[in-house]
Amino acid sequence: MGMVLAYPVSLHAQNLSGVVKDVFNRSPIANAYVITPKVTVLTNSKGQFTLSNMKVGDRLAVRIMGYETSEMVIRQLTDTLLVYLNKKSYDEFQEVKL
Repeated sequence: MGMVLAYPVSLHAQNLSGVVKDVFNRSPIANAYVITPKVTVLTNSKGQFTLSNMKVGDRLAVRIMGYETSEMVIRQLTDTLLVYLNKKSYDEFQEVKL
């Protein structure tokens, strides 16, 4: 009788697609940086992005000027990852003197 090996799907690297949106008005955020230790991609005009070779436990960060950075650990590979960003408050911006 042959040996049967069973692995959870999450152990295999997969593509991960997502959408980055503003937390308050739910509008998509274009040109946000989606950063992993291996690669950085930009969201398209609809706030969408795709990362390849992602696994459960991988880390990613999403950042764009004017919004707080969102950092997360992938807990499961879903159909579409939704990332909501908060706008930075004006008192968080530092004055730059020229």
